[in-house]
Amino acid sequence: MNSAVSADGVTITINSAFTTGSIDMESLDRPSGDIQPEMSREDGIFVVVETTIKNESGADMDLTCAATGSTVYTEISTDQEAVYQPIRDLFLIPGNPECNHHLGSGFDAPMTWVFQIPQDATAEQFGFSHSELGAGKLTWIALNDLSNSKPATGITTPREETPIDPSTPLQAPAQETVISQNTVETSVAPAPAAPAYGASCPVSMLQQPSQAADGSNLVCIYAGTPNPIWVYGPEPLGVGTATPGGTCEGYEAGGQDASGNMMMCSGGQWVYGP
Repeated sequence: MNSAVSADGVTITINSAFTTGSIDMESLDRPSGDIQPEMSREDGIFVVVETTIKNESGADMDLTCAATGSTVYTEISTDQEAVYQPIRDLFLIPGNPECNHHLGSGFDAPMTWVFQIPQDATAEQFGFSHSELGAGKLTWIALNDLSNSKPATGITTPREETPIDPSTPLQAPAQETVISQNTVETSVAPAPAAPAYGASCPVSMLQQPSQAADGSNLVCIYAGTPNPIWVYGPEPLGVGTATPGGTCEGYEAGGQDASGNMMMCSGGQWVYGP
C-alpha cells in the first residue's frame, strides 16, 4: 500500500483501505445529490479501498460502468482463500468518476472500490488488471495497512495549556469532580426492521439474500421498479456454491457466487436470479 504498482495498461496506488459496516452512496437520481448510508448485510462487512488510478494504455477508460471503453478488473482475497468482486454501481460512491466518464491515456483519477466479505474474514490482498491488456492475470497488492476504521481526514492541533499563576489558588483536578449517584437514562436507537416482501432494499444488497420477520427467504432485485425491492427467493445454498455458466441440476436453486449473489439453475447452467 501507498506505493505505485504497475501492470499492463494501468498503474494503481492504494492510498488507504479500511473496513466499515456502512458506506455513503448517492441516490440513483444523481442530480438530487442525496447521499444516504448503505448498511452491509448482517453477517458481512464492507472493505473500502481508496486508490489513485493512472491510465497507461493508449485508449480511454470507463472505470465505473465499462460501457464506453476499457476498464479495470479488481478483486480482493481473504484469509479464507476466497475472492470477492466489487459491489455494483460504484459510480454512486461519492468522489468516483461518473458512469461513462472517460479517463484519457496518461491521466489519473481517484477511484474508490467497495467489496463485501463475511464478518469473520480478513481481506489480505487487492488484485487488478486492465480489461483488455491484462490477459486475465491479476497483479496483487498486499493490504498491509488495512484498518478497522476510516482514516482521519484532518490533523488535530494540541490545545495549549494555560500558564499557572502562582498567586491563584489551584483548582481541583477534573477527575475529583463529584459525580451524582442518580441513574442516568440513555436512549437506545431501535433495531432496524427486518426486510419485508415488496419493501425497498439498498443498492448494496442487490442479488443478496435475507430473511423476513416470518423467516421466509427474500432476495433484493430490480423487479420492474425504479429502486430495488425484496422479493421471495429460494433458500441460499451458501457463498461459493455456484459460478456463472457452471453446470447444475435442474432441481438446484439458491446457489451463490463468490460474492454471495443469488443464482438459479436454468438449462443445466447457473445464471443470476431470480
